[in-house]
Amino acid sequence: MPQLRFFDKFRSVLARIWQRAELVIKIGIKFLAYYYMFHLLANAEMFSHLSETFFLHARSIQLVLALVSTLLPNRAGVLLALLLIVYSVFQTSLIGAILVGLALLLLYAAASGLFPDYVYLVPLMVVSVHYRFYLALPLFCGRYIAATANQQDMISMVK
Repeated sequence: MPQLRFFDKFRSVLARIWQRAELVIKIGIKFLAYYYMFHLLANAEMFSHLSETFFLHARSIQLVLALVSTLLPNRAGVLLALLLIVYSVFQTSLIGAILVGLALLLLYAAASGLFPDYVYLVPLMVVSVHYRFYLALPLFCGRYIAATANQQDMISMVK
């Protein structure tokens, strides 16, 4: 039983920390996620044909892009990432950039229309396909986002 008390105390300490610094923690997580996304975009195979002087290879540029995306709404950061993907394809082919841009625009429009609060999942789709984690994102969405949506629906029905 002493172990249970320890975990209860630990959970209550974590809950107090979360209540005090929720906004700072969320902004920090958002910054780290955008930085990781831009870092993955810079080191992805689609950027490998570009020279080492390509602006996205510099960590300072990745940090600035992550900071700007963190300060902007979610949709603006996602659009910035999608524009970087289109730009990288444009370095190889204009027609390819147009096709990829249209495909990503359709994907973005569908995602922002269906789940506007979770539009940040669009670049994660590209990253998950790149690493061949085809089912990781749908399983994550089904487990966490659907559960949140169901809770919000139930709360709105009670009110």
